[in-house]
Amino acid sequence: MTRRRDSKAKDGRGSARGGSSLTLRTLGVVTVVSVFTWLLAESQTVQRRTLTLEVRLDPGGEQRAIRMASGESWDGLVELTLDGAAANLEGVRRALRGGVTLTAGEELSVEPGVQGVDLADALLLDPAFAGSGVLISEASPPRVEVELRPVLERLVPVSVELPEGSQAEATVVDPAAVLVRGPEPVLKQVGEAAMVRVPGAIVSDLLPGQSAERVSLGVDVAVPEGVAWGLRVLPERVSVSVTVRNRLDTEVLARVPVQVLMAPSELDRWVIAVSPEDRDIRDVRVTGPAAQVARVTSGDIPLVAVVRLSFEELERGVTVKEAELPRLPGGLSAEADDLTVGLTVRRRADIGGDGAGVGGGPGGGG
Repeated sequence: MTRRRDSKAKDGRGSARGGSSLTLRTLGVVTVVSVFTWLLAESQTVQRRTLTLEVRLDPGGEQRAIRMASGESWDGLVELTLDGAAANLEGVRRALRGGVTLTAGEELSVEPGVQGVDLADALLLDPAFAGSGVLISEASPPRVEVELRPVLERLVPVSVELPEGSQAEATVVDPAAVLVRGPEPVLKQVGEAAMVRVPGAIVSDLLPGQSAERVSLGVDVAVPEGVAWGLRVLPERVSVSVTVRNRLDTEVLARVPVQVLMAPSELDRWVIAVSPEDRDIRDVRVTGPAAQVARVTSGDIPLVAVVRLSFEELERGVTVKEAELPRLPGGLSAEADDLTVGLTVRRRADIGGDGAGVGGGPGGGG
């Protein structure tokens, strides 16, 4: 009897322990289900949140140009008050993280002119809100104005502006005309020519006749201040070749001295006299780049007419010969209408002593 009671007691304790474990498991499952049900219910409960969103305007593409209307000071940020389930609000927030671009034909009307845009209505058209059940109860600012215009294009010739006072000229402009594209009312005010400005540094080191080949420069179009928007220039840069002109000046020198030259071996044998009226060549014209001509007139580049006498001419006793004007440096040239020089040629042995003669310098008679 005692054994049977002990066995029953043991069976009772085992059943109690088994029932306790089952109860704990049941409570755990119920708790998890309850929490999940609460979270699900919470996620589906309508909530209200605020969101600051960056809103951009699509520039309009090839067919139209879009901008904020004149006088509109909106900075592109809008504060939204959103209503919706928590999970959906979070999904919308993530989708809008990069901002929204308002595009003609989607959030904006395609009608040209100035149009008012209700930001709440426009933003609800964005795919981020599609099927989310999230509503915009308020937008700040609630409304903005944008301007939409059709885009036209015009071919405009390119004009080159050179540094002030420069002697340069544009020898090549490629292309010679550019395509200007923009809103119709703006395009109507574009000037007759597109401008390319050549920096002074490009031509400052060029000498007369030198060129700067195929320099790439930006193109500007002239539009009255305050109306230039949505314009494009195609291409934006052109190639320009610039050459510094050889600006030629001519100065007339009243007198240029004459020098007689002969072989050094003849100097001791002959006495040469130049006719007094021919000791200078008169009215010599010097032509060339202005800076070089100035060096001649200042004496920096000396100018002397030369009569060269050969052995045969000396033996013959030549009495008249044309003088030569020298070849000058730096692109200069000299000429005169009358270069004839009268001469008297005598043997030194025939006159005895030191005969007076005209000439000087290397190889000069005297």
